[in-house]
Amino acid sequence: VRLAGFDVGHSAHLSGYAALAATLHPAPGVTVDISITWLPPGLMARMHATEGVGTFYDFVRLGGVAVQARDGTTVTDGAFAYVCRLGALDFGDGPRGLAAVAASGRPYPALDQLAAQQALAAMLGHAGTLPDFVRANAADPVLRLAREEALAPRRLAFAHPAAHAASTVPPA
Repeated sequence: VRLAGFDVGHSAHLSGYAALAATLHPAPGVTVDISITWLPPGLMARMHATEGVGTFYDFVRLGGVAVQARDGTTVTDGAFAYVCRLGALDFGDGPRGLAAVAASGRPYPALDQLAAQQALAAMLGHAGTLPDFVRANAADPVLRLAREEALAPRRLAFAHPAAHAASTVPPA
């Protein structure tokens, strides 16, 4: 489907396996191609656990936001999404889109994981090789979290008037 006014970009969060994680973030003028996962209520608790809801991600309802099929027909007037609590990463002149996710109207470049990791290592002043940087982040959670905390001034908080916290408790 297509979602207008948002993009999928690199977050200010390093996953446990050292990837620069992704997040949805408001982006006026951008329309992003995303996938929807329809889950029955009984599977939502597991999905929230795998997404780290309450730790690294929040589960939000985007009300009044048009989600359209690729042919332009409206699928729904709202959606649920996981957004990184640490926000999108500011690469110095704004966020970067995820190169693997198609979007139109991006006013900034899209980066693949390799380019994003290279930029991240440079931001954090890593003098060694990129493989050493990534391996250290994967092997040492204390170091990874310290590096993540060093990104605090570069966090672009998720803020959108149509976004509201959604219940993480499935209906009975």
